[in-house]
Amino acid sequence: MSTEKQFTALAEYYDMLNGADYAAYADYVDKMIKEYGQTDNRLVLDLGCGTGSLTFELAKRGYDMIGADISSEMLNTAMDRAYDMGFTEDKSILFLLQDMRSFELYGTVGAVVCAVDGINYLGSYDDMVRCFRLVDNYLDQGGVFIFDVNTPWKFRNVFNGHDFFTEDGDGNVYMGWRNQWREEQAACDFLLTLFIRNSDGSYTRREEEQTEYMWTINQLRKAIRQARLQLLVIHTDLNGTPSSENVGEDTEYADKRPDSEEKWYFVCRREESHRLG
Repeated sequence: MSTEKQFTALAEYYDMLNGADYAAYADYVDKMIKEYGQTDNRLVLDLGCGTGSLTFELAKRGYDMIGADISSEMLNTAMDRAYDMGFTEDKSILFLLQDMRSFELYGTVGAVVCAVDGINYLGSYDDMVRCFRLVDNYLDQGGVFIFDVNTPWKFRNVFNGHDFFTEDGDGNVYMGWRNQWREEQAACDFLLTLFIRNSDGSYTRREEEQTEYMWTINQLRKAIRQARLQLLVIHTDLNGTPSSENVGEDTEYADKRPDSEEKWYFVCRREESHRLG
């Protein structure tokens, strides 16, 4: 049995098993856009949209949506769901097969969101800067960029040395999740094993490997500055609780703080009028 590439085996079951509260995430994004956005453009890019769950929630809140993802399997699932949910023609969502390191849009948007660890899948610091610069290029002046990452504390204390198991609740899909943390590479390999129930009661086993990369607070701040975006606030949950990383300037100590924050939610804004040449 071969191991499949990222978001192939998982695509059909991703939302069933990942546990994300997309309604709460959409409420958070909506609040941040209203609080910090300085443009009337209601067009929003969901970068790394996956199967479209956040895309749909934001569309329900009145935003015109574009969803972009590198996985054709995830996008196929998203488009099937869009059709089933009635997001067609007069209420359509544009889905694009795009790499977040090299994506292209037809014009500017009022906001960009990259949710559920999307930035952690970028394999190098240069890739992150490239992504952030493209976000800056396609944002309206005054538009906001909202993204989250898993923190260094989470990689070293939650993922490292721990395995997880989850199911769909009906006994139709089970997933085992093994983690291998590599400190020197600041990377965590996830081996996902799915058991999918067949109509005759037997189970099909499928495996998939994923890798997430750890980014320190200093690396993230630096990449945001290099993209000429303004960092406005960092939260540690969808309730808008301020992160301890909001205080002080970048220091060596900032990346070694013993805080137990598992997530950082960044809100940035495009301040200057400039475009990539």
